[in-house]
Amino acid sequence: MLGSVFVSCLLFLSGYLVANLDFAMVKATVLDTKVLSSLLSSFAFIGIVFMRALSILRLGQRADQKKGKFLKGYTHATSTLTDFIADTAHGFQRHFSSIIEMNIAIDVIRVSAGIIFTLLGAIFLGVISPIRKIEKKLQWKTRPSDKIATMWAAISLKCFGIYTRVEGMEGIKNDGTPSLVLFSHASNIDAFAVLASGYHGVRSVFKQSLLWKAPFIFVPALMFGCIPIDRANREKAIASLNGAVKKMKENSVSIMIAPEGTRSRDGKLQEFKKGPFHMAVQAEGIRLVPVILLNNYNLWRPKQLFPKPGVIVVRYLKEIQTKQGDTTEELSQKVHHMMEEGFQKEVKIDTVTPLQSVQYAVVFHAIFWTLLFKIVF
Repeated sequence: MLGSVFVSCLLFLSGYLVANLDFAMVKATVLDTKVLSSLLSSFAFIGIVFMRALSILRLGQRADQKKGKFLKGYTHATSTLTDFIADTAHGFQRHFSSIIEMNIAIDVIRVSAGIIFTLLGAIFLGVISPIRKIEKKLQWKTRPSDKIATMWAAISLKCFGIYTRVEGMEGIKNDGTPSLVLFSHASNIDAFAVLASGYHGVRSVFKQSLLWKAPFIFVPALMFGCIPIDRANREKAIASLNGAVKKMKENSVSIMIAPEGTRSRDGKLQEFKKGPFHMAVQAEGIRLVPVILLNNYNLWRPKQLFPKPGVIVVRYLKEIQTKQGDTTEELSQKVHHMMEEGFQKEVKIDTVTPLQSVQYAVVFHAIFWTLLFKIVF
């Protein structure tokens, strides 16, 4: 038991250190005795939380197993655990002697929960990807696999402490009809945010090198129907985009792609590449759905490995119905102008308190480690 808690604490520590690539800060943290002691105190507190959660579940199970009420025992234990987590959340802030100590603990819990859930969810999507053939034969407009992918993206973000607010969805036809979703790109969470917003049947385009840089996420994504693009080779990239158009028509899915090609380094809208609009012209009569994301750059800047907690606004703009005779230049200029206007509109970004940013991660950790301990021991 204690060994498992110790291993989990080591994982939390590695997650926190990896999440902060500012080595000067890491060095200062290690050399600062006060901060280091606060960090160790935080790990001790986290370990107590999980040990208590596990004991509640085990005691509840054993008490009712003797009476032949196995399922009732777990129901009672889960209810007790929920109350315990709620009490823990209220006492969380009072436990720490400084803001620095509390923020370190919160970052550790957020990052580790986000990493674990994202990886497990991606692998699960890859495993269930064969059901897409059944969905295609049954011609379901709202496919269960798409619902699962949306839930995965939304919960992954919430484990990281990120909430999405969707605007403008009521002004578009979100009926599963194949379309090209064009989103502004300024952080690594953009595709997740668009997927979590609830647009039906969307698949992402991603650069091919990610298949070996982050295989546990992008290999399952490939199995699920997402499309890799070799940006280093223009001919192969064009062939992949043409293949994406074919997939859209054959599988009745929408394609999500960033017309800027790569992330903005300063958070501002960049010039567009021709590829997405070449796809639009090739598809003949497809809908273009422009989407802008607000506050994403502030939460995950280029030099950060993991995001900060906060709120991302996913704003859907007026859709464009392409027609015969449209050119790539005309469509590119039109979408770019719409996005520029969308960014100029004022938006109120909600704040996320430290406890709000960590509540999903705490619940996930309690469930995940309890189940893991039950399987191992």
